[in-house]
Amino acid sequence: MTSTERSSFVPAEMRRLLRPLHAAAQALEVVAIVGAIGGVILGIAFATTTSTSFTTNFLGSTSPTTSHPYVAAGIAIAFEALISGLLLWAIGRGLRVISLDCAARYDVTFDSQATSGVEVAPDQFGEREDASMAGSAPGWYRDPWANQGDPMFRYWNGLKWTGQTREKVD
Repeated sequence: MTSTERSSFVPAEMRRLLRPLHAAAQALEVVAIVGAIGGVILGIAFATTTSTSFTTNFLGSTSPTTSHPYVAAGIAIAFEALISGLLLWAIGRGLRVISLDCAARYDVTFDSQATSGVEVAPDQFGEREDASMAGSAPGWYRDPWANQGDPMFRYWNGLKWTGQTREKVD
């Protein structure tokens, strides 16, 4: 694989993987929060469990006694759930920040509308890469799909043609 093929392969591969990474990061954040809340509730329930036993005194009479034998274990469960939930949430948030940063670099949107405010069909210009433009700096270039007489310019973001067009460049 040549360096040109590799340089065009990496952005395409990044764009392909960013949406699943972003969705997984969002899901991990939710699972971490729900898991932490569930673990804390379980720990509290475990810590407040009572145990009743009957003891006999030296006169032979029995009396019931209640105790909380699992207080330490319940507190440990709640504390562990809270710490691990925060750790998983931080990992999910970190992955989400990475996915958003890469999305900005590789011009990937996670919602249905393009960030430019121009709606572009997926099979039109928004998804077109151009091998002849590989390595070109982002900027306004003559629109390769405009009619011959129209002096239209289209924005090249460094990876693909966008849906933004102008009649003249300032």
